[in-house]
Amino acid sequence: MGLLGKLFGKITGGGANKSEGGGAKGGGRFKELFEMAKPALHLSAEQESAIKNIFIAFRQERKDLKQGGGEQSEIRAARKEAKEKIIALLTPEQLHTLRQKMGEWKEEQ
Repeated sequence: MGLLGKLFGKITGGGANKSEGGGAKGGGRFKELFEMAKPALHLSAEQESAIKNIFIAFRQERKDLKQGGGEQSEIRAARKEAKEKIIALLTPEQLHTLRQKMGEWKEEQ
């Protein structure tokens, strides 16, 4: 699993705002890291909106799965699908920048 996958997996962690599904106003650790990298990504308004909607949809799907007794494998599949949707929205340059920023974060840990 790559660094992006490991960080995206942290989206299910709890945070200060549990009513919204985790830290960084409901997106978990990946969203927090993504927000830190966002200025360097130079996202279009359309990309920002689409990514926000992906985070929202994933949180709702995860919540529904947990409440319905869903298996961890189902949550992992939903997480993978959301990650793939986000990656598909980024240009190759943006993806490179995101990975670079997340690598910097990893080195700081």
